[in-house]
Amino acid sequence: NNLSALIGLLQIEKMKIENESNLINIDFLNQLIGRVESLIIIHKVLTRGNWKNVNLCDLLHRIIDNSLKGMIQKNKVRLYINECNILINSDKAHHLAMIFNEIATNSVKYGSNQKAKLLVDVKIEKKNNIANIIFKDNGAGFPEKLLKKFEGANIGMQLIKETVERNLNGSLNLKNENGAKIIIRFPID
Repeated sequence: NNLSALIGLLQIEKMKIENESNLINIDFLNQLIGRVESLIIIHKVLTRGNWKNVNLCDLLHRIIDNSLKGMIQKNKVRLYINECNILINSDKAHHLAMIFNEIATNSVKYGSNQKAKLLVDVKIEKKNNIANIIFKDNGAGFPEKLLKKFEGANIGMQLIKETVERNLNGSLNLKNENGAKIIIRFPID
């Protein structure tokens, strides 16, 4: 498939850049590869299910696990996502794949350090046809200016905010509680 071919090309470029020791471009390519891999995952999930509704917990587990394993050693991360039976349509699934790839990438990039194990907990629930997703890690948390006025947001955080608000008609709330805490709410239908 075309996305797999794109991943191959990006991996080749990454090897060239690694030989040049250009860390800024390596980081950029890793993020780009992660974004495309998320698209591949969601495409496979939707294709296998004949483009019908997808289980939200299963989808987020696949996306977040893939994002974390691509950026950190498996023994340095613990991921917990609760079980649920919440179904979402293919459109929401695409948006959530991109959102949670960005969130997991930021969690590794800003929340992990080489001494401690990165702990990621995701709680997903549905009440009155509203999905409530809480993503929490044990990292450094968010800068104060990002919490107060969403100032200093990187491209990934801007993408998350815009996608949640515009495409999911939802809300995004950022907090610091012994690490970063992200709360996303959106209507299921």
